Amino acid sequence: MEPLVEVLIDSYDTGTASLPGESDHETAEVDRKELVKQIAEAIDETAENVNADQRARNDFDGPAKLARSAIKNIDRCLESYRTVKDDSSFKADEFSALMEKLEEAYEALTRETS
Repeated sequence: MEPLVEVLIDSYDTGTASLPGESDHETAEVDRKELVKQIAEAIDETAENVNADQRARNDFDGPAKLARSAIKNIDRCLESYRTVKDDSSFKADEFSALMEKLEEAYEALTRETS
């Protein structure tokens, strides 16, 4: 079974969920309701992005729609970052690498549109 599903099953009757850490012996306790909420938001956002991508392919306003969606996602990312940045379980290195990729993508888009 997938690890996240196992976490949700194991924490069914509790207020917290134990997420695996970087090593086999590390775990992080998180609010189960918040975890479920974030999972649901991620699923909704993914479905929204897939639908937006499909619509934008043949839509001359597609780039603007996708840019608006990107701004929305970045705003949500910032909000989430502010919530977890000081937690010892936060994977700062992984996040930093993703921020570099985001910057590269932004620079490529800027070069293309300048």
